[in-house]
Amino acid sequence: ARVREAAAAALGERMAAVPSRAPATLPPLLLAVTSASFAETTKTTRGGLAAMDEARAVLAALRAATAGAAHPLGAPVALRALSPLVTPFEMDEMDEAPTSSKRGGSKAGDDALKLGFTAAAKTPEPKAHALALVLLADLWCHHKGAFPRLRAALDHASTSREPAVLIGAAAALAKCARKDPAGACDLVGPLRFFLDPSRVPPVARALALETVRTMCDADVLDFYAAFRVVVAAAGEDESGAPPPPEGGARREWARLLGAGWLDAAARPDAAAAVAGAAWECAAWNPGDSNDEGTREAAYGALARFDPETLVAPPGGDESPADAPVPADELATAYLTDPAPTTSGTIRAAAAVVERVARLERNRAARSTLAPGGGSLLGGAVGEDAPPAK
Repeated sequence: ARVREAAAAALGERMAAVPSRAPATLPPLLLAVTSASFAETTKTTRGGLAAMDEARAVLAALRAATAGAAHPLGAPVALRALSPLVTPFEMDEMDEAPTSSKRGGSKAGDDALKLGFTAAAKTPEPKAHALALVLLADLWCHHKGAFPRLRAALDHASTSREPAVLIGAAAALAKCARKDPAGACDLVGPLRFFLDPSRVPPVARALALETVRTMCDADVLDFYAAFRVVVAAAGEDESGAPPPPEGGARREWARLLGAGWLDAAARPDAAAAVAGAAWECAAWNPGDSNDEGTREAAYGALARFDPETLVAPPGGDESPADAPVPADELATAYLTDPAPTTSGTIRAAAAVVERVARLERNRAARSTLAPGGGSLLGGAVGEDAPPAK
């Protein structure tokens, strides 16, 4: 089974790289999927592990089938491969006596391939529903013509109360953003729903935050406009504060803040506020909720900003203690962080401390040269040396 899994993954990569191979490759691949789907497994403990390996192999084959949609002739075949997962979502009236379509198939099956998820659809098994959403995202990554189907599926998933379905939909959004950030901007409608902590589980919200970060890093979304939407979706319970640590939401929140460096020069006050929010996730205090992964993500976010943004007080009139990241507190946090010295958290913190220390050293050098235009050797900078006597 593991050999078949690796072979299916390699086959999918080959079809994605060379789409012309898809029409000839898909039929035997789908026959293999069909035969594996009906294979019986033993009931022993070893058989249970074998069943899991078999399921992984089938899943790899289905993902390879979605790669076949990169060719125009492979897209309908890939849709047919996914139809067993979509069939439970057909509308009730589709179960009535089917009529023949112009292509010779059943009208119900053709309509199911067109409509997919609808508000009047039956309730599928949650994990199968989540799997179908992720596979539809795979299909869209290779065949942009599947967008209406994917959008309808995500809109339908947002009405579900099943955590597995919500997590599957958020995972589908994250996959789309990683593959095509610009194309995923068309999915910001359903994405807004998954940013609301009162409607989705923490894991789904973490995936939604990752999606926003991916699109901001690709510069297809304005970070500060998107961040306002993220804060507004959190509601009054958080009021711009970091989310709870469950499900990785706080860690992804900290990573998202690092995207604020892109327009920091144009929006210094907003950038200072975002850097301060990242510092709130980076600082460690006994009993707080900033776990090691969150602190590493927060230090990584701070390292993306210009160090001047971190240590310069906003407005220029306040004391250094009013800076988004006070230099003395940063050094103290680095020295007292309980993470192992070889951990990623300490390495990320050291990178921020090094950048700030370099800035402070350059400032000290400039202040030494600045008074009266003097230099360390006396006289004005650039003034010719007095002639030797």
